[in-house]
Amino acid sequence: MSVADTLDAMKREPRPLSPLDDFETAVNQTGTDSEILSLQAETVLALRDGADLMVSIPAYESFTTDGTADNTETFSLSHDLVDSPNTQSVVLYEGGSRASPDSIDYDNDTIDYTDDGTDNTLHVYYIVGDAATLTVEKVSPGGKTSQAEELKTLNAGRANRQDQQEDPIEFHFRGSWLERFLATDMVLSVKIDAPYTVQFREDTDGTEATNALFHTTATKGASSAPGLLSAINDDMGGR
Repeated sequence: MSVADTLDAMKREPRPLSPLDDFETAVNQTGTDSEILSLQAETVLALRDGADLMVSIPAYESFTTDGTADNTETFSLSHDLVDSPNTQSVVLYEGGSRASPDSIDYDNDTIDYTDDGTDNTLHVYYIVGDAATLTVEKVSPGGKTSQAEELKTLNAGRANRQDQQEDPIEFHFRGSWLERFLATDMVLSVKIDAPYTVQFREDTDGTEATNALFHTTATKGASSAPGLLSAINDDMGGR
């Protein structure tokens, strides 16, 4: 049976993907292409041609409140704060507890917050408009001989600003019928080259970027497909 016949006969089911539930997360290195999300396929995984990709990648910063309790402070963010049409623009924690800013100033990239204590750590995950290159690729295992294929590239700053319900971002596969498939042990990788820190989680207080989006729907096969990895590697190497 050919690889195509095996895939046609394989039982598959939808698998919604989201950044905090399905991917391994990593902190980027600012100013260089860095992997921030990775998902290793346990069985055959296929992205859908024409599927929407909801994506908003927040920046992360932390601050320490001053020594006066019940004092309203203004915290200046280092990057362009966006009033997001797609997700919560600012997710704030005081220590490990969710908190709400008193106010948000998008023109001046600041938030106001009143702390009823002193010298507490604030964790801020916020949506930014700074230009950044986001790349989605599939990576074949093999150490030094591994291969990768780019599946989608976009400007993360533009994506953060656009209304993705009205102007959706979509996957389209035109290289070959194999382009959308990942064989068992292949990795779906998301990289970013950004001037800001991307950190979906921090361990000190256990906070996370609940406003982060990388949502799409794939299909998950019931098993592996013999010969699929070799066919994908040949396909990637031939284009």
